[in-house]
Amino acid sequence: MRSSLRTIAVCAFYVTALAATACDGSTDVASSPDGGGTDGGGGACTGGGSIAFDLSVDSTDPVYLGGSQPPWPTSLGCPEWLTITTAAGQPLVVSRGDCFIGCVAAGPQTAAPQSFTWDGTYYPAPTNCSGPSCSCTAPACAPAGNYVATFCVGYAGPDAGTFASAPPTCQQVTFTWPPSSATSSIDKTIAPTPDGG
Repeated sequence: MRSSLRTIAVCAFYVTALAATACDGSTDVASSPDGGGTDGGGGACTGGGSIAFDLSVDSTDPVYLGGSQPPWPTSLGCPEWLTITTAAGQPLVVSRGDCFIGCVAAGPQTAAPQSFTWDGTYYPAPTNCSGPSCSCTAPACAPAGNYVATFCVGYAGPDAGTFASAPPTCQQVTFTWPPSSATSSIDKTIAPTPDGG
């Protein structure tokens, strides 16, 4: 997925556990080895529907779809184009096992659409340990409420300067979980700029 890998960046990311309240008032997670959103592996929270997060990139130049943290936020393990947070700003780990991982530095990529479908599953970090020995593998269902999706794209045009030095251009949208219909989508188009504005 990433090209022109240059360095290794370690993104240590710790998420405080949310109350394990399911989308429908229980803590049921469908049986599977992984649990997780549509892109995260075979299981699903029961009864909550799903939301597709779709990103269109308005650029003919290469772009960054990830970078160092900060300024890039993260929800998919390593800092990437999408982050889902609670209304209070607490990021959710939505990719199984990705709370403490080594991340290869993102390189420029051809601008292309991105998509992630979320079924409400997230992976809280264990509360009794910290650091790389911990992993987020036990699925939980996001409680009903308001959340924020942040979409980001970094400028990698010919005048971009040093590797991923510019902050990403980001857009945020507030959404409600669970969605009002069984399936819904949130679509954003971003034209990345050299200054991230």
